[in-house]
Amino acid sequence: MSLSSGVLATNATVYKHTKGNTLYVSIPSKMAQDSAFTIKEGDEVNMEFDTARGAIVITLKKAGRNAGATKGSKKGDDLGDSEKSPVKGI
Repeated sequence: MSLSSGVLATNATVYKHTKGNTLYVSIPSKMAQDSAFTIKEGDEVNMEFDTARGAIVITLKKAGRNAGATKGSKKGDDLGDSEKSPVKGI
């Protein structure tokens, strides 16, 4: 994984659901655990596909119930604030 111009970059894999046309993007552990990557499990996100760049742009819509939870805290203790966090080119 690399950090260049404020953009985290890594390779990811796209998987297809076996019973439909849904695609899943697997975000590698190193990126998901990086403190600069603010999207967490349970968050609601908006997705756009930038056709000019061929890039998926994901922005945080609403922090999920686990957002900000730390070891020893209960789920939902810290709901956090909604913020935009673009993840480009994944």
